Amino acid sequence: ARLRETYETLAPAAGDARLLLSTYFGDVDEAFHTLVKLPVAAIGLDLRRGRRNAELVRRHGLAGKHLVAGVVDGRNVWRADLRSALRELIE
Repeated sequence: ARLRETYETLAPAAGDARLLLSTYFGDVDEAFHTLVKLPVAAIGLDLRRGRRNAELVRRHGLAGKHLVAGVVDGRNVWRADLRSALRELIE
């Protein structure tokens, strides 16, 4: 409830700025349905370690929001296989 209240306060104060909510590493699980209802323009999800996040997006959509797809492992960005990450996004 606090998250919703916070973003409902921030959204009108943001004026013309568009809000982005970015999650941390891993799956959002049951929080997904709360996140898509927030008054934000985009949601950032970990698709590398949060394997279930992609399925949640496919199954339920993002309610008109943009997806900021976390496809590079933030724990070791220098070892990222960018071709593999692109293939995953296309799928």
